[in-house]
Amino acid sequence: MDTPRELEPQQSPPDVRDLAHALTIFLSGRERLAVLRRLRKIDGDRRAALLTALGIADGAWAAPTSQRSV
Repeated sequence: MDTPRELEPQQSPPDVRDLAHALTIFLSGRERLAVLRRLRKIDGDRRAALLTALGIADGAWAAPTSQRSV
């Protein structure tokens, strides 16, 4: 007969804002190629390249206090 295992404490679910989300935009074929080439020059990781190009540091996703709506 199997002995009962101790229950592990439940972890709280991750914040949905920290999970991956898709960002979809529509570009012409030429625009897409130009965007991908530019991003590749910045970083091989498209996500990192886009954040860098937009001036958004990894983890610095919140707007500055002066730009937040109340």
